[in-house]
Parts: sequence; C-alpha cells; structure tokens
Amino acid sequence: MRAPRTNLSNATDDERAAHYNAYQRTRYALNIEKARAYNRAWTKANPDKCKKRDRKRNLKKNYGLTPEEFDALLAAQGGCCGICSTNTPHAHNGWCVDHDHKTGQVRGILCTNCNAAGGMLGDDPALLRKAADWFSLL
Repeated sequence: MRAPRTNLSNATDDERAAHYNAYQRTRYALNIEKARAYNRAWTKANPDKCKKRDRKRNLKKNYGLTPEEFDALLAAQGGCCGICSTNTPHAHNGWCVDHDHKTGQVRGILCTNCNAAGGMLGDDPALLRKAADWFSLL
C-alpha cells in the first residue's frame, strides 16, 4: 500500500517539511516490517558507522556534548584521566564523561576505574576524602 500524495506546489517550506515528515511516518507505518528488516541489515553491515552515530547521539543526549567537544576536553587533560592520569580508559567502551548528577555540569573525562570509584562513593567529596585517608593508614 502506498502513502497518500498531496499537491504542494503553493505550500510554504514549513508546510512541505511537515507534510514530508507525516508522509515518511505513514510510509514507515505501512511498511514497518520491511523497514525494520532494512534497518537491521544496514546496522549489521555498517557497525563502525553505527558506533560513531550512537556515540554522537549519546554524548549529545546525556551530556550536551559534541564528539569534538569531548575530544577537546580529553586533549585539555593531556589525553589522560582527570584523576589518575592514565592514558588508557581500561574498558572496551572507552572514556567516561564525569558530571555532577544534580546539575548535569560536566567536570571532565575519567577512566572507567576512577569513574566507577567516584560513583560507588556517591560522588561525595567528604566520603572520597575519608576513603583517601583510609588508604593512607599503612
């Protein structure tokens, strides 16, 4: 089944865009299984493009950062973790964006180990100081 077509010769750009979006949604809904099969096949055939697209989407959605801003933050830290100064992120998924969970403000880039340690201590500076004191006992 085909999506309906409309004469848009006198339409504004906004009307054309709105119509095109509605047309695409209708077309997708009418051919959902075909579209899903195509998307699965494309994703399987293009894993590098998907990884790059997903990274870009997640950085923007979760932290308001572009990949270029992320790279600039990491470069400003000398290409290493903001806490332990390692130049290896310690995980297959790479570096972590450290941010304040209350305000959402990005503090910097951390390796997986430092990010996990901070998270397990609730990002509480007093608790982190107590932990540092504890490990200084011996």
